[in-house]
Formats: sequence, C-alpha cells, structure tokens
Amino acid sequence: MAETTEVLARAGLIPHAGQPYAYLMLEDPRRSVVVEQGGEPTTVFVAAALAAGLYLANTGDSLEVPTAEGWSAELRSGRLSLTSPEHREPFLPSATLQLPHGWRTAARYDDDIVVFVGDDLGLARERSGSAGPLPLGQALARAAERGMLAVGTVAYHEAGY
Repeated sequence: MAETTEVLARAGLIPHAGQPYAYLMLEDPRRSVVVEQGGEPTTVFVAAALAAGLYLANTGDSLEVPTAEGWSAELRSGRLSLTSPEHREPFLPSATLQLPHGWRTAARYDDDIVVFVGDDLGLARERSGSAGPLPLGQALARAAERGMLAVGTVAYHEAGY
C-alpha cells in the first residue's frame, strides 16, 4: 500500500485435501471504515486489497479462494513481503513473522499461499492481550459474513536461502 501503516500479520497452516496449506492473515488495527459506492461499508484496508485484485470472500460452508493474478509473496532472508500488481509499494512491506513449523515446506510445495485480508480477525485483540486467538474458521466466517474479508491464492517464492 502506498501509505505506511502498521499491519498486523500472522502466518499459519490450514488443512486442505489432506495436506497442510500455508496462509498469511493481515489486519489493519485502525479499522478505518469507508462506504463503497453502491455497496456495504468496508475498511480502507480491505477496500485496497479488493481494488488491487483480491476477491471478496463468499459466505457459506466452503470458502472459495481464487487465484489473485499478479500478486506475489516473497520470503527473503527471513522477511516476508507481499506485492500486488496495482501498487508500486509492497502491499505488505518486508516483515519478520513467526512462521510455524512446516510453513515454508507447504508454501514451496504448492508455490503459493492463501492470503486473507480482513477486519476484526482477532489479531489486534490478541496483540493487546485482551483475548486469545480466535479459531481461524470462526474469525474468517465472521469477517466474511460482514463483507470484511478479501481472499486470494498468491504465488510464493523464496530468495536468499
């Protein structure tokens, strides 16, 4: 994103077709809400992700995660960055994240990761210590039901390893 802002991020693994699948979850703790023209209110951060090519998450029993063309995630010397085709600056500037055991292996196996950009995913509450982490499915479902979750499958590569 062009303007600098603190973005909360968590990397994790979710089961998919019997295999672990790497994901990256992003949340803007400022939660600046805007009303999209002719649509539901969303946050500036989610609106930027949608405008840059991620997809509004569906609601229902199964979350569909289409390929986000032109997006890429790069792990370089222990720092993860996320770029979109619509921004000159990285959508997520290079950040050091706690990667769970098996995350890199899963990301390299598929050459992609799932990216979730949402509002109130629990990362801000978790960071402040006011609450523990929400179960992933619950956090994503709540955000999707409110129209506050952008998703996409993003190409992944590593450099400097």
